[in-house]
Amino acid sequence: MNNRKYIMLDGKVIDKSITETEFVKADKNYLYDSFGKRYLDLRSGLWNTSLGYSDEIYFSVSKEFSRLMNKKLAYLDIHSFDCKLYDELSTNIISFVRNNMKKCIFTNSGSENTELALKIASAIYGKKLNVLAINNSYHGSFFGGMSVSGIDIDVNGRMGKAYEKVKFIDFPDDIISEESMLTWLEINLEQYDLFFIEPVLASAGVRIVSDNFVNEVLRLCKEKNTLTVFDEVATGFYRTGKPLFADRLKYKPDIICLSKGINNGISPFGSVCVSEGVLVRLEGKPIYHYSTQNGNLLSVSSANSVIKYYLKNGSLLEEKVGKIETQVKKVMKLYPNIVYRCVGAMLAIEVEKQDIMRLNTILKDLGILTET
Repeated sequence: MNNRKYIMLDGKVIDKSITETEFVKADKNYLYDSFGKRYLDLRSGLWNTSLGYSDEIYFSVSKEFSRLMNKKLAYLDIHSFDCKLYDELSTNIISFVRNNMKKCIFTNSGSENTELALKIASAIYGKKLNVLAINNSYHGSFFGGMSVSGIDIDVNGRMGKAYEKVKFIDFPDDIISEESMLTWLEINLEQYDLFFIEPVLASAGVRIVSDNFVNEVLRLCKEKNTLTVFDEVATGFYRTGKPLFADRLKYKPDIICLSKGINNGISPFGSVCVSEGVLVRLEGKPIYHYSTQNGNLLSVSSANSVIKYYLKNGSLLEEKVGKIETQVKKVMKLYPNIVYRCVGAMLAIEVEKQDIMRLNTILKDLGILTET
């Protein structure tokens, strides 16, 4: 037993009864602890294991891992050498993402995605960016990510930040505030080079706006020539019922950031996808971005196996997520006094702060794992 304390950045101690549980195996939608107790994993591994612990996926990934390990080729320097697997995964990611995306760049995480997206925008504009971001959004824990994460404003203020010209605006909570926000954007958007958007505020409690509002935001950004970044790390891979949230919309973002579900959380991996318009604006403007493990073949292989699963089973996944959303809303109608928000497989139920630890313990005793 270790003596570590698990403390969030806001000083909140996580329930150690959950963090100290030792899980020894997983199967389908369940985790099993060292005593053999089974837990329904509604955390989805902190939104990583969107597909659960499927035999088909893990067999496919294990087979590819074994092939690479037998060749002792788990790692290859992507910046110096080529590999057919890189091209295959890139093609599969673009086939999955669509939405006018033409190229993708491999990263190790959602946090790194944010750094790269900011570098791309900086290269295009050739200056310090004027960035628009959303209060209570989350885009990672690196300095660039904290700079544009509304949920980290207090922490970032204490630590300093890399991108200083960032304005945070409130996420609308009803149709009236959506209309007010669109009016404000119509007047002020031209001042900003980049709008960093989390289409559903996941870490803030699944805060949802109308598809029409997001569509209008993207339309205005194109009209005002403001680059848009969609952070789909939490909303991607059928979490909102479509392959990506962007698939729900007529207008499309310029840059899309992906991670977590991209390889079902099997190994560190992410990808930043860029549109043809971004590629044109980047021509002749080099970007310096390098991490030793970008292109790690085990990570690339796991992502390729999982993306192929998405491409093969997309219709089935849409149907299943649709059933989840329908069932949740049906059940919640029985409890009109409970405040909840749901889109696709993303669900949040509001609980009094003083009840969170006790509720977590009760659910864990029942064999249910949730995120607070």
